[in-house]
Amino acid sequence: MINEKVITTARQLVGQHLKNIREEKKLTYYAVAKLAGMSIEQVQGIESGATAYTFDSFLKITHALDCYFFLEDKDGKHLDFADMAEKSLSKKRGAIKP
Repeated sequence: MINEKVITTARQLVGQHLKNIREEKKLTYYAVAKLAGMSIEQVQGIESGATAYTFDSFLKITHALDCYFFLEDKDGKHLDFADMAEKSLSKKRGAIKP
């Protein structure tokens, strides 16, 4: 089981990264909240790492910030979210025969 401190630290690091992106793009909390369909308090909580949030909320913020993320396995193989989503959609389309 993962240590709660590890989870909190990771949430803070991700939040700081999202905040840096927002500030680089000169977006306000209000602008991101409006684009993401969230409250200002939710955006602030995610950026500070103080709030646990769903993956859906994370996706809304990354979409509002017009950025993407990728996952990297310990062996160095990375998984780009956009690539993962496209492959998933392609598989679903292939499974549906016209």
